[in-house]
Amino acid sequence: MSGSIKATLRKIKALADQGEGGEKTAAQAKLNELMDKYGITMEELIVEDTDWHSFVCETKTEQELLVQIICEVRQVNSVAWRGRKRNNKRYDSMMTAAEAKEIGWMYKHYRKELRLEQKRLFSAFVQRHSLFGPSTDDAPQMDPDEAMAIMKMARGLNSRTAQRANKQIEG
Repeated sequence: MSGSIKATLRKIKALADQGEGGEKTAAQAKLNELMDKYGITMEELIVEDTDWHSFVCETKTEQELLVQIICEVRQVNSVAWRGRKRNNKRYDSMMTAAEAKEIGWMYKHYRKELRLEQKRLFSAFVQRHSLFGPSTDDAPQMDPDEAMAIMKMARGLNSRTAQRANKQIEG
């Protein structure tokens, strides 16, 4: 069955579902007639068409985040990508329009959250390893709750220190 016939049947089904009175009855009769004519079941009609949808990932971590979101929304264990070049940041995957909309919204939300957490992790890393110069009075003040969150995160990080290359040799 062609896509245009399926699209027409879906429109008639919508009218049969949402119409009123004689309009609804006539749409249901026409839908039944056309489904018999083309040998299609209601389940086949309800299944939404899939197509390629694109998402942009700036980093490898963002690509990994996108994969996790696609797997969650589509309830699959892996994602197939359409031919992308090595340095291309656009990733195409097959899904329904509704899935693409939900994935797009979730990706935008969680990518923003990931970027904020990455900044917080960097601050915690700097704190954990004391990688900062002398403090100044004009340094911007941090929100106390944010400072506490960073300090808690810093305590959870490993504490491997680097050996300084410029140690003075005594003697």
